[in-house]
Amino acid sequence: MKNFTFNLEETALTLDSLYIGVPIGAFFCFLFIFFSFLNAGDAKPVRYFRQILLSCLIWTGGVVMMRMQIMPGMRFWFHVSVFGFLTVPIFMYAFLFYMLEIKKNGFLTGYCIATVVAMGINVVTEVFIPEPDIIRYADGSIGYACHLSWGSYLFAAAEAGVIVYTTVLAHRAIGNKFEKRKKLFPLLLGTVAILTGNLFVALPGNFFPYDMLGGIFMALCLLYIMWHKYLFDISNRIVIGCIYSVALAVSLLPVFNFNHNAEWYLGSVLPEIQQKVIVLVLGFTGWSLFVFYLARKMAEGIMQRQNRKQIEVLRRFQNESASILRQEDLFKLLVGVVNDMFPVKDIFVFIKNGENFTVVKTAGGQMPDQAEQDEITAMLERSGAGECSEISLMKYDDEIQGFIYIKSEKRTRLNYLERDYYWRIGVYAGVCLKNIRTYQEVYQISIHDELTGLYNRGYFKKFLAENWKEEQKIALMYLDLDDFKLFNELYGEECGDRILKWCGHIIENTVGCQENTFRFGSNEYVVLINSDDKKKVAQIAGKIQKNFLNTDEEKPDVLQPITASIGIAFYPDTASGADELLSQAERANFYAKRDGKNCIKIYGEHTEDELEDQQVQKHYEQIAPTIYALTAAIDAKDSYTFEHSCHVSDYAVLLAKKIGLEPNDIEIAKEAGLLHDIGKIGIPESILKKQGRLNDEEYEIMKTHVTNSIEMIHFLPNMNYVIPAVLSHHERYDGKGYPRGLKGEDIPLLGRILAVCDSFDAMTTKRTYKEAMSIDYAISELEHNKGTQFDPKLAEAFIELLKEGKIEV
Repeated sequence: MKNFTFNLEETALTLDSLYIGVPIGAFFCFLFIFFSFLNAGDAKPVRYFRQILLSCLIWTGGVVMMRMQIMPGMRFWFHVSVFGFLTVPIFMYAFLFYMLEIKKNGFLTGYCIATVVAMGINVVTEVFIPEPDIIRYADGSIGYACHLSWGSYLFAAAEAGVIVYTTVLAHRAIGNKFEKRKKLFPLLLGTVAILTGNLFVALPGNFFPYDMLGGIFMALCLLYIMWHKYLFDISNRIVIGCIYSVALAVSLLPVFNFNHNAEWYLGSVLPEIQQKVIVLVLGFTGWSLFVFYLARKMAEGIMQRQNRKQIEVLRRFQNESASILRQEDLFKLLVGVVNDMFPVKDIFVFIKNGENFTVVKTAGGQMPDQAEQDEITAMLERSGAGECSEISLMKYDDEIQGFIYIKSEKRTRLNYLERDYYWRIGVYAGVCLKNIRTYQEVYQISIHDELTGLYNRGYFKKFLAENWKEEQKIALMYLDLDDFKLFNELYGEECGDRILKWCGHIIENTVGCQENTFRFGSNEYVVLINSDDKKKVAQIAGKIQKNFLNTDEEKPDVLQPITASIGIAFYPDTASGADELLSQAERANFYAKRDGKNCIKIYGEHTEDELEDQQVQKHYEQIAPTIYALTAAIDAKDSYTFEHSCHVSDYAVLLAKKIGLEPNDIEIAKEAGLLHDIGKIGIPESILKKQGRLNDEEYEIMKTHVTNSIEMIHFLPNMNYVIPAVLSHHERYDGKGYPRGLKGEDIPLLGRILAVCDSFDAMTTKRTYKEAMSIDYAISELEHNKGTQFDPKLAEAFIELLKEGKIEV
């Protein structure tokens, strides 16, 4: 085997020689690829790829230096090339194990140690890979004769065994993931090509450099694998490689120039030669560093310009997705972000539905047919999680909850950075999906009653505020279970809970899923019905009462019949808003309970006004003795309080009639006026009859008469209906009153009526600590405090009564 010597005068000849040309070509091939990946980030596959390339550079570079007879000599460069050759498989297997996620396997560590030991032995004995023999020809040229030893065959057999064992490990890791098998198979081919090439190069009489050809084939196999793993964009990598290659060529130009003009540069004087060499070396070094610096900046600029938009879109997605609370909004944002970041034809968002995945959002609006959906989900199962470039998984709690699928143009692939961004979008979307579902679960718990599963009272007002429409026609049904306290006392609270749950189930099933049912109190329910048909709504109420009396398997076993009193109000028939609608339904429910329970009352509906008046009068006659007994007790303690209560009651009746309230409401105003200060029985006489104004401590004690009144009324038979008015007669329209600080129309209407009447009588009546004020002064105070202390409409109506002479002081 003959080798052509390499010198500067015979450069053209040696480069045309396959024996030296192929190694040089292989070296620069690996160098170009290595340059291409200098700015490829720090992803593990890319890191392993760079390590393989570095080993190949050492291997091919050592061969080139050895065949070019470069100092320090053939033996040195031979062992350098052997070192590079033996480290290539180490990094190749590390790359393979990472791709296949093979962990906790001691094979790679053992193989690495064995390789280091073999290299050390070979340096001393050359038993495995012998140094080629130098052949000097008559024309002065030099050739190399490679040969094999018994150690070479042993080494080749050991490497073949490693390849077989590695193939078995890969087969087990891949399993039925045929897509992964197809992508990683070229790695095995490249390894075999290197081993085979190095065996062929030692054949007797061989001239062709099969070892270098095997290395080039392995490099192409690695490029193919990386390309199919979507870890880089080949066009961008080529651009980066070209930039660095041109930079290398430019930096070497002064060296070649110096070589051709060495005598001119160095001169003939040794000191001058030394000085010039030092200056030139420093200049070459500085020039090379400057050129590579510019090349690096140019390469980074290209990559940054390409990725800046994608990074901005990704950051915007992170910021916007953090505040999303609805799945629909998340899916819409996902489609928009993916469409902005990547060149795609269509985008499908799949969400797990039971055991299957279904499309919930697309970019083009055209849903894929079932066959296409099945094909995409099969692709996910076939390739495994995260193996398919078109799919980005949305996961949480170690389960796939959905995924994004991009439908790309042909030959359009994502590079490794784009693939990383695409994965991150899926990861962020998975976190957002979990947050949304957690929020929805907590929200649903917060708006539902734990016992019955119905909407709770807290959600009632929010529901009305979100869904109220001025043009709608709606009925509100207020149900109160009759004598429910008796069930708890007779059968226990556990049975009472079962009754409440069963009743809620009956109500919901009777009204149907189109209506909304709420558990409003301990034994009270509210139903919103989208209808103003009084007959229809009354029939529904009657059906509920009938179903309460039916017997089924789930009904609690109690002796007493389960009944309910039902009050109904309509918007806009009688109510002007949501609050008034609820208030009217509550009052209608009270009328139903008062008239014998298990009744249905529609607010504002009367067959005969006289009959209604008779019923009101009959009820008042039943409770009158109780009221007069209490007012007599007040009179015995403080005659002013008794007279004041009578005045307030009379004024409240006149004002209630003035604004057009129903007879029942007028009667409640009358009774509440008589009882509103009943709690003053519990106030010490020293405070109640004090000569002069109360101090802060005494005033706080006086304020307790409101809660005292409620506690006393609570124990009176069938008198709870006056409590809202009594409790709120010291509330102010601006929210600065007591005891609850209610504001505006949140204060019950009858409480607002009592507030005006109570204040007027307090001003116009003589007390131990003040003289009576004139009516004109009282009118001016009512005018002045409209909208702050008093309801402006009620204050104006009361002033009109005074001016009309209907109120006598």
